Amino acid sequence: MSEPIKEIADRQRMDVFASGPTGADRLLIYTGIAVIDPKAAIWVINDAIVSGTVEIFLGSAAVSNPNHGDNFDGSPLSFISGTATASLASVADKEDSSQVRWAVRGAKVVLEVQSNQPLVKFARIEVPVEVQGEFTAILRISYTAFISAKHHSG
Repeated sequence: MSEPIKEIADRQRMDVFASGPTGADRLLIYTGIAVIDPKAAIWVINDAIVSGTVEIFLGSAAVSNPNHGDNFDGSPLSFISGTATASLASVADKEDSSQVRWAVRGAKVVLEVQSNQPLVKFARIEVPVEVQGEFTAILRISYTAFISAKHHSG
């Protein structure tokens, strides 16, 4: 189950000229904090262990919608590859939990086709998470992603 993202705070993108494999000539560095909607987040009860996924769309500060990102449709950028890291930025435990545990179990970059007409491709980070406790939830995930891309002038 995917955690609902309310907003992405401090969303930023840095463009670096680079020469890489497969024709890459740009390194895009994305950072930010994905804020999970506390009203729709998975709140764990009875000290259960619950797994979920946080999906973070990569975009510049100009992209205000957390469910959108930069379009890698080939005009002007084509996605080549990416890597990411994510960590807990905020957690909550509303009760006296006998066992409390939060975990980020990795992060990977995925290119997702949103639409074929017109072509829209967003890069996103998939972050598997786990939480255990009594009225416990993950509320923020900070991230950094590195995307190699090809710029097409036109």
